Amino acid sequence: MVPASSTKMMTTAAALLTLGPKDRVRTVVKRGTKPGQIVLVGGGDVTLAASKDNAFYTNAPTIQDLASQVKKNMGGQPVTSVVVDNSRAGQGDTFNSTWSRGDISGGNVTSVDSVMLNGGRQDPSDADSPRTDNPALVAGQALANAVGLSSSGSDGGNGADNGGDSGDSGAAGDESGNSGGGDDNSQGVSVSKKSVDTEDGELGAVESAPLDIRIHDMLVNSDNM
Repeated sequence: MVPASSTKMMTTAAALLTLGPKDRVRTVVKRGTKPGQIVLVGGGDVTLAASKDNAFYTNAPTIQDLASQVKKNMGGQPVTSVVVDNSRAGQGDTFNSTWSRGDISGGNVTSVDSVMLNGGRQDPSDADSPRTDNPALVAGQALANAVGLSSSGSDGGNGADNGGDSGDSGAAGDESGNSGGGDDNSQGVSVSKKSVDTEDGELGAVESAPLDIRIHDMLVNSDNM
């Protein structure tokens, strides 16, 4: 078996040599093409948190900050649906077929989505917490909650309309990353593996901590995500 914790040292060296210690990952929210629709564009950051007091990673960016920017730049227009652009993760399966799905509840790994809260942990206070099995959707639901998504007049965030399929979206979750019951488009939130059409400009953006800080977190916790 590949010794994963030792492999992390090689990953660290490659990342520092390629990207540099101060590299950051951006997560952006844009207007969608439908009235009241917003698009959470995942840039690859797994360290997002719902809020500063609900964060696992050091100096993590927050959904709360994103939502504050979005509400200000929407100018009072209500949000009716949230689509998560998960295209950076690629078009294929984001959970490696050779991994055990039991390792999700075991706290070791989950789907490698373009955007996650606390590396997919259900409990950000616990490094070995069970992970959610649909990190991108949980992040989208957290944003929907934070912007006060309007259920009236919602188009349901239909995944098919936005280039996704029903397999991309599962049960929605709360801000802590806990999976909850719901259908594929629970509360107007959906996930697309394909790039989602948006209007020009940004409604909000946050950046991760610098790479050297994220690498320190990764090594201290032997964090697979």
